[in-house]
Amino acid sequence: MTLRSRTYVVAVLLLFHAVTAAPAAETPSFTPYEFESAGGETVAAERGVVTVPETRSRPDGKQLELAFVRFPSTAAEPGHPIVYLAGGPGGSGIATARFGRFPLFMALRAYGDVIAFDQRGTGDSEADLSCAETYLVPFERALDRATLATASSDAARRCFEGLRRAGHDPSAYNTVESAADLMALRRVLGADKLVLWGISYGSHLALATLKLHGEHVDRAVLAGVEPLHHSWKLPSDQQALLEEISRLAAASPATRDVVPDLLGSIEKLLTRLEEEPVTVELQHPLTGVTMRVGVGKLDLQIALAGMLRGPAEFAALPDSVARMERGDWTGLALASAGQRMSRVSDGMAIAMDCASGQSRAWAERIEAEAASTLLGDAINLPFPAICEGTGVADLGDAFRSPVVSDVPALLISGTLDGRTPPANAEEVLPGLSRARHLVIEGAGHGDLFQSSPAILETIEAFVAGRPLPHERIRLAPVELIAPRRLAAVPDEVLERYVGEYRIDPDQSRRVVRAGSQLYTIRGDGPPFAIRPSSETEFFYEGSATWLRFELDEEGAAVAMVVHHDGAEEGERAVRRVD
Repeated sequence: MTLRSRTYVVAVLLLFHAVTAAPAAETPSFTPYEFESAGGETVAAERGVVTVPETRSRPDGKQLELAFVRFPSTAAEPGHPIVYLAGGPGGSGIATARFGRFPLFMALRAYGDVIAFDQRGTGDSEADLSCAETYLVPFERALDRATLATASSDAARRCFEGLRRAGHDPSAYNTVESAADLMALRRVLGADKLVLWGISYGSHLALATLKLHGEHVDRAVLAGVEPLHHSWKLPSDQQALLEEISRLAAASPATRDVVPDLLGSIEKLLTRLEEEPVTVELQHPLTGVTMRVGVGKLDLQIALAGMLRGPAEFAALPDSVARMERGDWTGLALASAGQRMSRVSDGMAIAMDCASGQSRAWAERIEAEAASTLLGDAINLPFPAICEGTGVADLGDAFRSPVVSDVPALLISGTLDGRTPPANAEEVLPGLSRARHLVIEGAGHGDLFQSSPAILETIEAFVAGRPLPHERIRLAPVELIAPRRLAAVPDEVLERYVGEYRIDPDQSRRVVRAGSQLYTIRGDGPPFAIRPSSETEFFYEGSATWLRFELDEEGAAVAMVVHHDGAEEGERAVRRVD
């Protein structure tokens, strides 16, 4: 072991000791709370706060208030509290409970109190590490790795310098401190043990908690497993998913005649852009400024990697590739423009990932795989280079060593998950002597809880200590989007659609035109380009979502109906008339 390695190990062990030995100074703070879901359902709950040191090596220093919502159990004899750990890092457990997973939170109350927890630096918890540091990479030439690394790292440096001036310690936002926060939460709840329920980064946090505080974990549900050494993704996993999508495209009646060899088409496009980048002229949707955007190999690698989260995202991949083969580079230029003018917005998320870091062996493996795969390491950019500007300490190889635990665990994976594939779960299984692995065939990263009723059945059985009813679940076959052709729509027709459309009294969308390109903007969100498939129907680039404008007898737009992810029923918004 090198001197540097020994230093890492000693430092991390000291940190583990400091965190474990922190005094139990937390005091309960609960208030009755009527929780309302996004769908308007209400449930009696309690809102709570646990106060913890920002840095446990300085227990008398700055304190953080961490928020949570407790949904009381409906069981006559409740089990241990079930704590939801959001992904990201940076996701809010409380916000998750409010939206699509609300039914899951309610169902699990049959086994114990369910806790929607906002981890440090997220949601309603302190501290707010948001930044507004922007970086700009020249538009005129194709994106290159060195320029992106320099720009993003410099923006991160400015962000983290500002956070420190504001009195925050970004290095305290790491998974070891968050695992200790869970022990503080446990004490406030008056529980000897917790049931951990995490997804993606939430599984990373749960694994660290098993490692550091396993005696206080009753069982763990880990979906989209991110091992402690997997903060950066493997290029080989991306390549494997691309090969599977290519197989699906060759077998699908919707795509096989247009892109019979999707993998080969992507390889040809990458080679073409590497040899001769393409320039596309665009107008900024908010300023109207005309810009020439150069796109090259790295631009396409990043765009395609962004579509590999799961079926909902990659369903449009054959369509995008087919149109690029026909010479339509506008979609790629639109995506690339966002990479050139970006921002460092969430210091917590960056600090967490940079602290978990990677070993030298893992970095060498990624580098070797990047050289022999189509997308290289595009999935990880701008990491790990962005970490150079943060000053956040790496937790070291002792933190990333395998987890060994006899706590019962249920691991959940999707075979089409481009972020946390089943191989991740298989990698940690040897250290978890009482773990089971539920594999969902056809599931992506966002499909691991609600894509089939059988998933909740299995989670409920596991939490209750019953035999699992399923170890493999098969979803319906993936439906790829048939390659779309653009319609030629005159600018004067596009101009008719410009205006504000009210979704409800509190929400609206704006349609703006920049040259011959329309964009929609929801609330204060970013602009999204829509491409015409007819004079009244438009689709979102790289997505199954599409919209239709409703016209009156005189041809004026009166409403817009958005079909999210290609759904038959749409969200109707009425055009505002002043």
